[in-house]
Amino acid sequence: MSEVLDPPVTGPVSAAVGTLAGAVDELVRLSGAGPDVGRDIGPAGELWSLSSGELLEVTAQLHRAQCQADAVMHALVREADARGAAIEAGAVNTAGWLRGRLRMHPGTAKRLVETARGLHDDPAGPLVHHAAPGEEGVPPSGFAELRAVFAAGDISAEHAQVACRTLAEIANLPGGLDPEVTERAEAFLVEQATQHDPKALNHLGRHLRHILDPDQGDRLALAEEHATGTQHLELTDRRDGGVEVRGRLGPELGAALRAHLGPLSAPRPAVEGMRDLRSVGQRQADGLGELLRRYARSRA
Repeated sequence: MSEVLDPPVTGPVSAAVGTLAGAVDELVRLSGAGPDVGRDIGPAGELWSLSSGELLEVTAQLHRAQCQADAVMHALVREADARGAAIEAGAVNTAGWLRGRLRMHPGTAKRLVETARGLHDDPAGPLVHHAAPGEEGVPPSGFAELRAVFAAGDISAEHAQVACRTLAEIANLPGGLDPEVTERAEAFLVEQATQHDPKALNHLGRHLRHILDPDQGDRLALAEEHATGTQHLELTDRRDGGVEVRGRLGPELGAALRAHLGPLSAPRPAVEGMRDLRSVGQRQADGLGELLRRYARSRA
């Protein structure tokens, strides 16, 4: 793949990216994440100076910033795709350029382009116009409310992918839908995305499609009924007094179990530099015990 190298760009977008890159470099240095943190900083960086509360808060702040950066990435990819920039550079398409230049996994590149288009373009509208070099880009349409929460860092790229895919499927339902219904569907998914993880959001999106397309809903309901009908849980007594647990849970029950068990199965905070050495299975077993103890206390 050949690529024409343009002169360095010094516009406001490039300047902002440069400022961000400098701030990230400094953050890498202070956190000790890189191999060379400097003589004035220890191997653990400055993270030791944060209290446990500050450590969690900084982690949350960084995640929000990461989500905002992902929103910008989607806007850049959408503009490059609408302009045909990757094709000008010798790539087959935008996803191909992402794979070649950024070494993205093919599936990741494809989802990024699809989500970028979904966020900024009307999925039920005409194909995106590919602007000529120097021509002003196409103003975004797409899902403005979803773009807003993504740009604010309130949802992740994975949330945006799930929501865009669901809204595109809704827009392509047989017979079409009133634009007001699509807007209400977007508002519903945006609200749920700020409260649930992407997996739960996908489940909610499926139920939304059930409501809007009863025929498809019946087919999916049968699939869910089959998944629920085949779930089972077996407890077998062992000679040493323990219990062997085997089983299979349906999507809804499995998601509920993970939601309650997950917070109780997290690694314990390090004590005097010693991290939690329990395996995932051990932590989940301990978490189940804590969950049962809390339930027993609530019933007392």
